Amino acid sequence: MGVLAFLLCVIVVFSTQSRAMETFGTKEVPSTMWYSGYNMTYTDVTLDHFRFQNNATFPLRYLYNLDAVEVDSEQPTPVIVLMGCENAAPGFWESAGFVTTTLRERFNAAVLGIEHRYFGTSLPFGKNSFTEENIAYLTIDQALADHVEVIQMFKEKYGFQDSPVVTFGASYCGMLSVYMRMRYPWLVEGAIGAAAPYRGFVGSTSNPFAYSQALTQDYSNYAPQCESILRNGFQTLRSFFDSSEEEFTELSEQLNLCKPVLSAPEVGDLYAWFESAILSLALFDYPYRTLVPANPLNVACDRAISAVTSTSSPANGRFLDDNTFQNNINALKPMLDAVNVFYNRTETNTCNNIYSLDEFGGLDSLAWAYISGTTFIMETGSNGVTDMFWDAPLNLELRSQYLEKKFGFPVINRPESLVNSFGGRNYKHDLLQYSNIIFSNGSIDPTHVLSITENISDTIIGFKMEGAAHGLDIYLPNPLDPESVVRGRQVEIANIYKWINEFYERQE
Repeated sequence: MGVLAFLLCVIVVFSTQSRAMETFGTKEVPSTMWYSGYNMTYTDVTLDHFRFQNNATFPLRYLYNLDAVEVDSEQPTPVIVLMGCENAAPGFWESAGFVTTTLRERFNAAVLGIEHRYFGTSLPFGKNSFTEENIAYLTIDQALADHVEVIQMFKEKYGFQDSPVVTFGASYCGMLSVYMRMRYPWLVEGAIGAAAPYRGFVGSTSNPFAYSQALTQDYSNYAPQCESILRNGFQTLRSFFDSSEEEFTELSEQLNLCKPVLSAPEVGDLYAWFESAILSLALFDYPYRTLVPANPLNVACDRAISAVTSTSSPANGRFLDDNTFQNNINALKPMLDAVNVFYNRTETNTCNNIYSLDEFGGLDSLAWAYISGTTFIMETGSNGVTDMFWDAPLNLELRSQYLEKKFGFPVINRPESLVNSFGGRNYKHDLLQYSNIIFSNGSIDPTHVLSITENISDTIIGFKMEGAAHGLDIYLPNPLDPESVVRGRQVEIANIYKWINEFYERQE
């Protein structure tokens, strides 16, 4: 899938914004039900942790909450760290209610949220952070080392020198949580990675199309006709590559595009726009309303099926007329209705902006494009046979070309660098070298096929929560959560108790 890497950033940003107001059934619940307040400040961290030419530093933002800390406790206060993600720190903090509220209160813990370098306001060179020279300091290794410095500073500044540390994150920062335990076990007692794609990187997966297949299956599981409509729409898009200027104009007008499609490459942009929403609807398929309806995948499918039934479009095996070009446009309209459950969630759009995602992320999207194009490279291609998308396997050369165009200078990718650093080629063997890690996954989140869904040992735990979407367990508990998520959180809590007790026992 050509857009997945970028989408992982948009997913987190959108998800954190979308949960400022949720509904429990028909009753609206204000954000204070799941949002935990924080103090926000900065600390200087080393710009380059791995070279010794200078001691340059820059201010990195961090958030913290000490409200549940028991001053007179006989045992040291646990420190739960929310790993920096591919967006501003406040956004992820506000969505991670299970960590910032539930776990904080359960363990009388101090909670620390660390912003990822080059995201939010933690820009080493301000708006000049993304030049060829300055962006070189944006790596996963540097970000992990930032976390070490901030955790050490935090423990010393607030009197938690003897406290155990547990890390938590979802998606990209779920992997960072896992990596922290793997690389710095002396500092991190245990790690939880929700929707962490440990088996999703180049060199670590045996099926490069597994993700696209799982995403397709999500739609088919709800309604086989829905998957058929979407498959037909995606494949029909190819027919517009050789369109004339007049045909491009007609396509753009009938799809009500804000900016007309005028060339074959822009047909690819239109495809990416459709694909992005289809992925997002599956990832955000939560059982309660956020900024999209509850169970948005189901809503989108219902709209697509309804559109086909009412218009007798080609997607349903009938034709409006004998005009092949018009029939092809008609095949896209049910898919358009489906994706606007995501894009037109406010129902205020006057046209369809297929470049809305490019405009959405700001500097965060630049930082994510760089990370996901250099090292965090996932095998998320499609083949158009076992999935409903185009035949588009991962193409590293095209990715490099895209990054060079985006940044204005050559960007080299090292696709197997994470596997070389943290294992994954033989994940069962490799994970046995580690301990105290939990991989949690949702069954309707396609990311689960790239993660660990089984126990590797007594201390490397993986599980799949039936009916759960992307990283649902990290959010504040909700009465509409599937029972599997309730049980998953119980597993996480039980293991955190175990990790903390083991830490205390070693101190005696």
